[in-house]
Amino acid sequence: MYGVYKQYRGEQQVFNFLEMAIADHPITKLEEGLDGLYLIGLNCMDAKVCDFSKASPHALSNYYALNSRG
Repeated sequence: MYGVYKQYRGEQQVFNFLEMAIADHPITKLEEGLDGLYLIGLNCMDAKVCDFSKASPHALSNYYALNSRG
């Protein structure tokens, strides 16, 4: 397993961002990992600005119910 990541702060210095590419072959740039697993994450550095209290993913059962129509 091979991987590359890039970590940077947002324009207003409120968020930290992380981009990560994972591949089954050697990679040295994020773009080379686009055909594999590509992850993007974020972290808020100022809790007064960020409110994730209402953010939640859809339930998996709903996803499968919507996409399992034959």
